[in-house]
Amino acid sequence: MKLLQVDWQGLLDAHQGFEPDDPELQPLLRLDSGLVTCPMLLGEDQIETLPVPIKGARNGWKQRADFANGLCDADLRERAVAALSGDNPFFAFQSALETVPVEAARWIEEERLSDVETLYAWLVKAGIQPDPIPPRGRTIIEFPLKREKA
Repeated sequence: MKLLQVDWQGLLDAHQGFEPDDPELQPLLRLDSGLVTCPMLLGEDQIETLPVPIKGARNGWKQRADFANGLCDADLRERAVAALSGDNPFFAFQSALETVPVEAARWIEEERLSDVETLYAWLVKAGIQPDPIPPRGRTIIEFPLKREKA
């Protein structure tokens, strides 16, 4: 396996972005630096690259639907699921979650961890050992206690 220092934030941004219409804008991982680039910026340089897999809207929608269907709060679950059925579902989903900030934070972490797992598996399959290995644990989110008024 080839050890490669990876710019995880750049890789995540490319993976979570939109599929480009122009092939010159296809995100590529440079195997010399671990940075994300595109053919337009490489020009005539003969640098070994890998095309970054794009999550795409369909997979992004499915991630959100799975998360929404797993919410414990029945009212929030109903609003989040309904948001995915309307116009501009990603924005509506985020707006629904923002009514419960701890769930909005949990969603951001859930999406990031899932996408990091996908990218890590992609790199390993390509024969690359990323350095650093991305943090793949969950942050503990504390829920406030509801106290009875005396």
